Amino acid sequence: MSLPRVCVTVAGRNLRELGVYARKEARHFGRNLGFVELRLDYLSAAALRDFAGITKLIRELRKQHVAVIATLRSAAAGGQFAGSAEEQLAVLEVAARAGASLVDLEVESAEHLGREVVRRLHKLAPLMVSFHDYQETPNALPMALGRLRHFSAELYKLVTMSRDPLDNAAVLDLLAEGRG
Repeated sequence: MSLPRVCVTVAGRNLRELGVYARKEARHFGRNLGFVELRLDYLSAAALRDFAGITKLIRELRKQHVAVIATLRSAAAGGQFAGSAEEQLAVLEVAARAGASLVDLEVESAEHLGREVVRRLHKLAPLMVSFHDYQETPNALPMALGRLRHFSAELYKLVTMSRDPLDNAAVLDLLAEGRG
């Protein structure tokens, strides 16, 4: 899987606003140089139920050669989405079928849904399974990575809060050991 090197995250309360922001940011990229992360969790509940509108937005961006990552981050994982993992899956499946270049599912939701359900999502679009700890860098980074790798995906994202150089060293050690 080949993605451009620059990603800009955009959010909006409705699909029109989200589309305006995504197209504005995409204009700054040359052709095939960047991609936008659509933070769908900032959309209103009504906009999230507009599956046709989500599909239209993603297809329009893809026609303009904009790579799209679809993210619907749950409140439990630091996002704005307060629905169930099953509702989250339904929206991400719509994004995947619409042609999203990558779908981001946090590990907590993946664990709740189970491997078979996540595998079905992965068949629809390239998948990134992500872990977020906005409070600290956990002592058990290899265990966090193991949780991610429990699921088949193109990418794994591990985000932690670094509070001192030892936190940075822990992440670098994980990479140096060939586990990251």
